[in-house]
Amino acid sequence: MFPEIQESIDKGECLLEWDSSKGKAPAPLLKDKFAALRKKAKTMNFSIAYGKSAIGFSKDWNCSIQEAEETVRKWYSNRKEAEEWQNKVKKLALEKAYTQTLIGRYRNLRKLISESKTHNHALRAAINTPIQGGIL
Repeated sequence: MFPEIQESIDKGECLLEWDSSKGKAPAPLLKDKFAALRKKAKTMNFSIAYGKSAIGFSKDWNCSIQEAEETVRKWYSNRKEAEEWQNKVKKLALEKAYTQTLIGRYRNLRKLISESKTHNHALRAAINTPIQGGIL
């Protein structure tokens, strides 16, 4: 997602990990050198799965919506299956006005979908419910 990190690893400028029993690392660890980007990526991994949008990220990161959208696009470019699944679930939610958990329970979204101001909330709920509702 962040080519500069891969480039740094390839050049030996940072390491993915290091066994400290072998002494001091010959280069900084990725988690230290790229702490801010790593935190952003970890946040995205969890937040996008639960329906967070570029607008939400732009607020969290105090950046433009365009910058957040570009970062989200990069995230999805490496995770096509996640985007395809989310689109499928949102389409079904709009057509049927419900979503379903992984264990088969239904969540009625008719009210959320019908209220224009919460339409985006309904789409987030459509992809959030299968994940949250699958936890026993």
